[in-house]
Amino acid sequence: MLANGEVRVVSWDELRSEDLGDGRRVVHVRLEDELSGGFEGTASWDDLLFYRADGSASFVTLGQVRGRLGGREGSFAVATRGTYDGEWVRSSWTIVADSGTGALAGIAGTGEMETRPGQAGAYSLEVELPD
Repeated sequence: MLANGEVRVVSWDELRSEDLGDGRRVVHVRLEDELSGGFEGTASWDDLLFYRADGSASFVTLGQVRGRLGGREGSFAVATRGTYDGEWVRSSWTIVADSGTGALAGIAGTGEMETRPGQAGAYSLEVELPD
């Protein structure tokens, strides 16, 4: 099943920031998103970002996604890896094995997201659900 839609940041809270010198830093962020389209719901993320001196970044994230997909309601965990090039944020998503709850128990799949800071972005999820 393919689910495409829009992702919008609802909140961004920097919990901790470590200055590494020369404009480099590591930041822990707690992020809340709303998703619409093929998947309707919310997501809570914990991001660890490494910012380079030029402002670009690489990050890893673990999040919990809650909502409705194809008439099924539940939640699942997602692990991501991504980059920020100073203009675009891009990430690849992997649904964590055995993390599905409710009618989304047994979900598996991958996805991607692309956005610009301060704007709504696009996501795409390719998932498998048990019968």
